Amino acid sequence: MRILVTHPTSFERVRRGTERLAEETAAFLGSCGHDVTFLACRPGAEKVERRPGFRLIERKSLWRPWMRRCGVHEFMTFGLQAGAELAREHYDLAYCYSFVDAAAARVVTGTRKTPVVMVVNGLPLGRGGPLFRYAARAASEVVVFSEFVNQFVLAWRGRRGVVIPAPVDLNQFPFQPARDLRSPRILCTAALDDPRKGGRLTMRAFNLLKQRVPGATLQVASRADADLQSNLLSMIDEPHRKDVMFTGDGRREDLARLYAEAAVTVLASVNEAFGMVVTESMATGTPVAAVRHGALPEIITDGVTGCLADPGPIVESAATNAEALSAAMYGALELARKPETARLCRQTAERFSWTAAGPLMDQLCRRLIGAG
Repeated sequence: MRILVTHPTSFERVRRGTERLAEETAAFLGSCGHDVTFLACRPGAEKVERRPGFRLIERKSLWRPWMRRCGVHEFMTFGLQAGAELAREHYDLAYCYSFVDAAAARVVTGTRKTPVVMVVNGLPLGRGGPLFRYAARAASEVVVFSEFVNQFVLAWRGRRGVVIPAPVDLNQFPFQPARDLRSPRILCTAALDDPRKGGRLTMRAFNLLKQRVPGATLQVASRADADLQSNLLSMIDEPHRKDVMFTGDGRREDLARLYAEAAVTVLASVNEAFGMVVTESMATGTPVAAVRHGALPEIITDGVTGCLADPGPIVESAATNAEALSAAMYGALELARKPETARLCRQTAERFSWTAAGPLMDQLCRRLIGAG
């Protein structure tokens, strides 16, 4: 069966969890015996190559910087390319990781009754509006990562979606039971250029943590330009700024090592549709300090595999309770000292592995294709 997996950007271009998940979905479905193409876009020349389990096509992006002034983002123009691909080639199913390409797929394939799966990888939060709702209602099936998102899908669509958690590759994130807790490192891999990810809150909470754990350090392993770094460091008292390291998003293969070396991973997001950071960290055995919001309480068992903090008032799409997050960091450090914590974290990650969740994707695709 021919399956088209779509996402506006590939992981090679944009180092985010959804891009990686979309590519891993293509590879997994390919391993199940499907003929899979993964479609994305990129600036410059088109790129086509064969990867394990799937064919990658990156079309030349239609988006131009001047379009930003008109409120047009690259993912919006990608819908035209997804629609063109489906009009040009026959596929038995479209598995779309963006609502724009899901909407385009439904318009183009409507007369053929080709099944379209729309993956809700995050809440639109004001972006998308009618188009998002159209895509959700018109899709053959909507896949959500959590019950938190499912409540929104129920309101948009009038019926629930299929819950398939974002799987974590346990081979990419091997278990490491021991870590250095003498000078504990707090790791943040969230994209802090998104205010929703709580970068300023993370800094304020770490600043408070230094009063209780003077030897603690904070590593930000995600993309942050000079202006963002300066803004975030302004939240830290001058003597502690040397203990904050901005190391960039680095290489894909380095991520597991960073989790395994950390004492605690911190995620200060609100409205998380899932939180791949959490399961990746837990796969290596590292507990997580996070905000009690969105889907995060569905993954983290408070006081067992991590510690959850009350978000406080949500201001400009960000949590504000630095005292609570600092206490969660401290509590997670205490958990990291318990010999059973790493094993319990790994067991949680195993519930969200490709072995557990991947077959649900394959079963969904086969059911929809068989019904078409």
